[in-house]
Amino acid sequence: MRIFLIGWGNVFSELAEVAVELQNRSHEIVYWVRGGDNFPFDKSKFPNTVFHDHFDALAVRSASDVDDSQFPPPSKDMIHRLYDLESTVLTMMHKKYAGLLLYERKRLYYRLIRYWQGVLHKYQPDIIIFDYPPHTVYDFVIYSLAKLFGIKTIMFNFTRIDDRLLVMEDFTVGSELLGLAVKNNYHQKFSLSDLSADIRNYYERQTAAKSYLAPPDIGQLFNKYSSWNLLTLKTKMVTTSLRDLTFLKKGFQYFAKQFKSNLRKEYQDVQAKVDFNRKFIYVPLNYQPESSTSPLGDVFVDQVLMIETLSYCLPPGWCLYVKEHPFQWLPRGLIYFDYRYKGYYREISKINNVYLIPLETDNAMLIASSQAVATVTGTPGWEALLRLKPVLAFGYPWYKDCSGLFNVKDVNSCKEAIIKIESGFKLSQQLLINYLVSFDKSSIRGYVEEYTKEISKLDEKTNMTNILNALLLAIEG
Repeated sequence: MRIFLIGWGNVFSELAEVAVELQNRSHEIVYWVRGGDNFPFDKSKFPNTVFHDHFDALAVRSASDVDDSQFPPPSKDMIHRLYDLESTVLTMMHKKYAGLLLYERKRLYYRLIRYWQGVLHKYQPDIIIFDYPPHTVYDFVIYSLAKLFGIKTIMFNFTRIDDRLLVMEDFTVGSELLGLAVKNNYHQKFSLSDLSADIRNYYERQTAAKSYLAPPDIGQLFNKYSSWNLLTLKTKMVTTSLRDLTFLKKGFQYFAKQFKSNLRKEYQDVQAKVDFNRKFIYVPLNYQPESSTSPLGDVFVDQVLMIETLSYCLPPGWCLYVKEHPFQWLPRGLIYFDYRYKGYYREISKINNVYLIPLETDNAMLIASSQAVATVTGTPGWEALLRLKPVLAFGYPWYKDCSGLFNVKDVNSCKEAIIKIESGFKLSQQLLINYLVSFDKSSIRGYVEEYTKEISKLDEKTNMTNILNALLLAIEG
């Protein structure tokens, strides 16, 4: 098989060894996009491979071995066939190309289509492998063109169940192995003893917790932005500004910002106290920008659209309690930006029967007291299912095949779900355990990115073996 590797082996040397093993099994690594110098990498092991630096790909610079001068621009027909892609990519550019105007983004998008259409036609891959669902603009263009041209794609999706990964070809479909297992196991009578030790322990930790048990990566991120680390960062900034003689200017700008509107001030101005005696749907917002909403949220990357849809479908007397993601304000600070523009929270608070609630309100209590949880793809949806709460998912979460989850795409599907929930729909523990057993048999233990490695107990060789075997199964069947 002729294979493209996209974003593969940037951090971990064992993933580069996976590529070596694929070659040893008569597969050809034709094209490889990778970045970083995190470990010694010997390109001579891949004499027939075109290498493309990740940052060059982001900047739409061609690989050094590729002459793109003869690649034709995209046709009108091609652009029309890719309208869905264009909409997603222009939004996705908020993360990497925030300063570009609309038509600058469109020009960049057309250049991406031109280059990657040319590369796919020239090198004719049979399979394209991604380390994760593509979400960095150029990789999503590659993925979408592959779907259009009938080229098989393979990717890994990390879950919140420790170091378990799912392998899939299409993130809108999810893991086909898992979907089939869920269907076959629906009427089984599995028990917790049928689960592997790691999944059983995970389930018991989650369901025994009386207060919110944050996923490990959220804890890691909060540590990264702890008061001490922020103080250290600000001390470095002050030192630098003293050296370059910008201290007075930056100091004035800092104090001026304290008197201006910002995300926290706006949120606190419109937030309301929770009345746990009311019937409500809990809506925890996804962090943005991130793959969890673009592309996994599709049109519901606009989370206000999700909230408007829910509000329109609420039964009399019900309300929505919406809470911002706990990490949303840390990396970028409190300034407004594309995904959280000035007036964003005020707009949400004006929607009928919708209330923004304090960030310190406990997630576990909100889930337990709610009639249901609604999310694009967020982890609180999975945490709700573990507690036998129904979930309305507007995107493509990894747990999309779990019983108790309603896939919502419009007002009609939202109304149908809420009517069932209002009528007393209950998720049984038996179906949840059946799902976990299905997940157990369909997932692998491994890591392809830093978060999962930090919580994984696997050594490098075992990780390499697990990833390789999963790929060989997906490639060769």
